[in-house]
Amino acid sequence: MDTIRFQCPRCATEVESTGDGYRCAKCEKTYPIVDGVPRFLERPIYWGEMDESEMNELVANAQKTSWREAVEYIYKSTPVLHQYIADGGRARFRLILDLDENSRVLDLGHGYGSLTIPIAKAVGQVVSVDAVPQRNKFLQIRAAQEGLSNVKVINGDVMRPPLAPGQFDAVILNGMLEWVAVAEPEGTPQEVQIRFLRNALSLLKEGGQVYIGIENRFGHWAWAGGADHSGLKYTSIMPKFMANWVVKAKARRNSYRTDFSKDSYRTYIYSSYGLRKMLEKAGFENVEVYTPYPTYNHVNSFLSIDDPTPYRYFIKSQFRAASAKSKLLRNTLLALMPIGAHKVWSNSYGVIGRKGAEKRANA
Repeated sequence: MDTIRFQCPRCATEVESTGDGYRCAKCEKTYPIVDGVPRFLERPIYWGEMDESEMNELVANAQKTSWREAVEYIYKSTPVLHQYIADGGRARFRLILDLDENSRVLDLGHGYGSLTIPIAKAVGQVVSVDAVPQRNKFLQIRAAQEGLSNVKVINGDVMRPPLAPGQFDAVILNGMLEWVAVAEPEGTPQEVQIRFLRNALSLLKEGGQVYIGIENRFGHWAWAGGADHSGLKYTSIMPKFMANWVVKAKARRNSYRTDFSKDSYRTYIYSSYGLRKMLEKAGFENVEVYTPYPTYNHVNSFLSIDDPTPYRYFIKSQFRAASAKSKLLRNTLLALMPIGAHKVWSNSYGVIGRKGAEKRANA
């Protein structure tokens, strides 16, 4: 595997190793290696599903015992978070990507490593970037305890990864696209998201793929009153100007994964059509959209929205009971498929875009 090429986040010039860090010859900025992790962010930040003191405790417990025992400890208080961290099935999307034992994969926003670790067991190398030092440390511990030497953890800005272009066979953006405009105030949310996607495109080798896991703005969770990333009900299905007005009117500390008040609606999610158009605008080709069942965060299977055959089989198998209610639901869903209803009722999507029209050479 070739050496990873880093670049300066300030001036986008490739940096050189100094042994204990990296140095940019152009702007003379230096970046240290701290506890084995290259640190390209000047100021540490924290955000997450648990507060900072709880995250520090999780890291300390993982070091003392094991990452599994540390995560089991939080099960009683937050079982959903336990599953989110420990469920390796979240990375099943790797099965629909062109990956092999020689692939180099970039995981942007690696979190607790629940995607990095299972992917690393199937490819040549995973480079994982996150802005939160505690998450970097937890992933470093987790990879070491799993016996994985092919995981490279980096502290950096996911909007501007400190990596030279053209190095990766795949870039993973699982649960990331909807959040980037919160951290990046310059431009409309969609403009920020397109910049983010173009950055990801530049990091891919020719023929490489991006994978995006994201909620469907019109999914049945939204119509049923599930909270959007704004922390409010129904904002994803509103016109953007209306959602923006509602969030401004109700701005408060109310959102999952955030610890700040919102003064505008910036966590945009999309329909399958909107996702296709966005990826194409960013420069990706051969865009494929899948329904991950039951959701992109807990995947049992993937169904291509462009192939109705597996959908029909899925509906028949899920609603095969003899009750009148089951028959009515099954027949209604099957009857709506010819008009493309199966493309819009999903809770979430798994989306693949390719750099260039052809598969990479070693796929």
